[in-house]
Amino acid sequence: MTAMKYVAFFASLLFICACDSANNGDDAPPVYLESMFEVDADVFQSATPKSAAGIHFGTAALRVWPVSLVLTANLILPAAVTHAATQVEPVFEDGAWRWSTSTSNGQQSVALNLSATPASPGHDWSMLVSYSDGANQITDFELFTAHTENNGTEGNWHLFIPNGDESRHVLDAEFNKDSETDKQLSFSIPDDAAQNAGDSVTYTEDGDIRTFTWVQVDAEIDTYVEWDDVTGVGSITASNYNSGLKACWDVNLDDIVCAN
Repeated sequence: MTAMKYVAFFASLLFICACDSANNGDDAPPVYLESMFEVDADVFQSATPKSAAGIHFGTAALRVWPVSLVLTANLILPAAVTHAATQVEPVFEDGAWRWSTSTSNGQQSVALNLSATPASPGHDWSMLVSYSDGANQITDFELFTAHTENNGTEGNWHLFIPNGDESRHVLDAEFNKDSETDKQLSFSIPDDAAQNAGDSVTYTEDGDIRTFTWVQVDAEIDTYVEWDDVTGVGSITASNYNSGLKACWDVNLDDIVCAN
């Protein structure tokens, strides 16, 4: 059974993402915000035609925008099932908060079981998925695990997908949100992955300033992009571009000499 079949069915459950709170059994931990995993790269989808922009901006756009889209695609399925599961009231049993729900559509059926186990500190999360369509079936497949602290504003997260009768670890994330205008988010591919092993993307928000760091291990390429989300002014520093020197653009996306 291919992963695409899972995506096609679970996409119908798409609502929102989520997961932590006080470390006790009195109140269910709140779900973390879907925005925690968002990479705000809208400046690179500017109304200004890329052909009219300078080469520095264009080079940065061709690295930041496609990578952010790939990351978003990997989050669609876990976001859908997490939101679907948390539409029911949780119960505290066997030492954990549990959200359980199921649905069916003809021969297709799916059951979702999300759990949050109090840890010290924070909570440990697990999403179990069961699926059947008459010809294929999985039972209690662990789609992701996570650990959150500080009311879900910081933690880590690990994504898995079915691979025949086995589970394949495909993506890790660490996140920290200090305030509404201050966020750090990093994604990494496991070292034992078949492709792009060890590659990572780190994205930060500090007020209006955004940064994007992409490390490609096998290709030996490091890319750092920084921009102002309001003005669009920014720069790119990459080991395989402009002799590794910082390259800048202005509010009109034209190439300029960097100030420093």
